[in-house]
Amino acid sequence: MVSNKLEETLRCAAEIPEFRSALLNNREEAVAKLDLSDAEKSVLLSVTREQLEKMIDETKKIPAHRHFLLGPVTKLAVGLGLFALAAYTCSPPTRGVNNDIPHEYEAINGLEHIHAAELAYKDSFGLYGNMDSLLKHEKARDIIGTVFQHNHYKFELKTDGKTFTAKAEHQERPKTRPSYCVGPDGKIKKMELAKE
Repeated sequence: MVSNKLEETLRCAAEIPEFRSALLNNREEAVAKLDLSDAEKSVLLSVTREQLEKMIDETKKIPAHRHFLLGPVTKLAVGLGLFALAAYTCSPPTRGVNNDIPHEYEAINGLEHIHAAELAYKDSFGLYGNMDSLLKHEKARDIIGTVFQHNHYKFELKTDGKTFTAKAEHQERPKTRPSYCVGPDGKIKKMELAKE
């Protein structure tokens, strides 16, 4: 499964005004100090300010379900002299996912990465791309990373260039596990279970 560090970072930016300001107003310096992979840094650096603000704001709506030490964000905050924080509770987004079904997070995480990759692709070419196009585009490929490896969900992407729909369906149990979809607005929606 893909690292939760990017989601942790966005949640912390939503919860800590000083960190949010540093991320939005001095992004390159703030991102350089974070303990993130190149792909995760690419996500933060490739989106517009408005897109980053939306990503941060979306995490405010997501209830926490796990706790993590803040690590990289704490180091940045201390480095910027904003405050000293030994540990801070942050958690990855779940968008209402049932915590009793851990594989649902894989679907949500994958769709979030596809959405971010589509935004990066559209920023470069002015339209949305199909999966082959995304994987050939360096920034989009870096954003998608290894999201499809070891995933219990399969992903389908349809686009006409003007819009797109990405769908995540459980590979082994599509009739008993929920499916999800996302479009250009970034809102992940739970779909009806497949009928027998």
